[in-house]
Amino acid sequence: MRAAALLAAAMGGVALPPAVAPSSTLRLLVLPARFADSPLPPVSREQLQREFFDGPSAAGTLPDFFAEASGGRLALSGEVGNWVQTAIRSTDWENLALVNEFLNMRMEQAAAAIRAADPEVDFGLYDNDGPDGLPNSGDDDGTVDAGVALLWAEPQSTCNGTPLHPEAIRFANAAREETPLATAERTPSGQPIVVRRASFSSAVDCSGLQVAGIAVLAHELGHQLFNLPDVYSPQFAPPLPNGQPDRINNRRWILGCWEIMAAGSGWGCGSGAELHQTRPSLFGPGSREAIGWLVPTLVPEVRDQEFILRPTAQDGGVLRIPVRPGDLREYFQIEYRQRIGFDDRTPGSGVLIYSVDTTRAIGGGCSGTCRSYREQIVEADARGDLLRTGLEGGNRGEASDAFASGGTAPTRFAANTTPAARARDGSLTTLTIHNIKVDEGARTATIRLSTARTPAFVRNDGANASVTALAVINFVARAAGGALPYAWTATGLPPGVQLSVFPGTDSAALVGSAKESGAFPVALRVQDALGGQVDAATSWQVGAPAIAASAAVLKLLRGTGSTDLSPAEAEFLDLMGNRNGRFDVGDARALRGRQR
Repeated sequence: MRAAALLAAAMGGVALPPAVAPSSTLRLLVLPARFADSPLPPVSREQLQREFFDGPSAAGTLPDFFAEASGGRLALSGEVGNWVQTAIRSTDWENLALVNEFLNMRMEQAAAAIRAADPEVDFGLYDNDGPDGLPNSGDDDGTVDAGVALLWAEPQSTCNGTPLHPEAIRFANAAREETPLATAERTPSGQPIVVRRASFSSAVDCSGLQVAGIAVLAHELGHQLFNLPDVYSPQFAPPLPNGQPDRINNRRWILGCWEIMAAGSGWGCGSGAELHQTRPSLFGPGSREAIGWLVPTLVPEVRDQEFILRPTAQDGGVLRIPVRPGDLREYFQIEYRQRIGFDDRTPGSGVLIYSVDTTRAIGGGCSGTCRSYREQIVEADARGDLLRTGLEGGNRGEASDAFASGGTAPTRFAANTTPAARARDGSLTTLTIHNIKVDEGARTATIRLSTARTPAFVRNDGANASVTALAVINFVARAAGGALPYAWTATGLPPGVQLSVFPGTDSAALVGSAKESGAFPVALRVQDALGGQVDAATSWQVGAPAIAASAAVLKLLRGTGSTDLSPAEAEFLDLMGNRNGRFDVGDARALRGRQR
């Protein structure tokens, strides 16, 4: 896993595109290779073939994983070769300090293993990228398409502190120029079939006795096949007593166990020691797009519009929302993750919101007080655990990272919520997610959002209202667009009606009971946090209530304790009558006059 640095170093720091087409049929050679001092093979070729390719396998097979991760675009098959042995000792693996020497040792082991297998492996069978669909037929490029995946006989470094850490390489010379490894197999034109890429991982789990499962190998293939970077950031932590890096506590996981190129490669979720899971998580939006498996939906300026997402495990889409309209250097991305398929080891189901700043380096590359990465999850619990190492109190992911994950998990996201829909520099954005509704049975997430730069009314129950005095009023108004919070004002309301604002939301209501009849020019205004505003001017017609004159007379005859008129009716008649603050004979006369 360090492969991003190794690949970049091998090519002089140049960013590399995917090595294989996103929609293709690939055949992979997995080659178990022992060092000179390795134990006898702890697992057989047949066991590895079953666990990695043929099944059944509790961890899932590589063909199953890549079929699901690619939405059926990538068909992977493969074979595990027989165990070979090289003259390199495992103790030499990490005894070199310089990058070039470090790379040379890896390339030397890979080359020695491939040459040892060459007499019985037809490498031409793994070169099949030509249009006729036949391997090494003359229309192929002479390169082993998927590279070679090499396996150690020993457990990997995080099991017991050995120096054997999984990684991917490209064959290059001391000047970091690509130098493919030639095999004995020839193309129809007589040129050697070459290997350009390889990876290293362990054949066994931490017990040293069982097949490791596909999690780590699938991660390394993310490097080997697609040149994806690691999406975590190494930080300083004191080394272990044996001098090896403390890989549990020296990483900020950024995307955590939600992404195979981070902790989803077997580390597991939560905090503490690695869980050594055998099933990987799926690729996140950034990786899927880099490979070519995803074209995000660019959300235009909308108000109160619904979007429906399906789970990533079912090739679900992703929404992309620019932080600043028309500027794609910084944006939010939204996906729905459900605990199905290879996402069944994620900490929960829900909607993940990502903040992406394309001006920053791909992968890690931010340390110390810097905590801003190219792609990072907006944690719904706002704790920032994915941006802290274990020593800093961080973790590798938890259910509360996701929105609408159940219970009290937030279902709104706006400039005034916690966490807030803000740019990396802290400035306000006009993204408002009004509501997220997850239906796990239907396997959908419905997201209602607005991105428009200025507010507008999307609901105004009180527009040109015709009401009766004393009747209970509850006219809801909603606005969408602009940046929250909103400032609401209302003028011209009949006496007895007032504006009630729902704090922190996009809504308010005109509530109460009109105490006077007549025409009222009601004006409602909303101003957003960026100064944009919208006005709604309407005319209310308030009619008089039906009050029997006999009830008013009885009220006068029986006095203040009478219940012939309600207090509201008595107040209304006073306001329509002599307005002296009490119901009296003058008000009753006014009522009789209105009814003639």
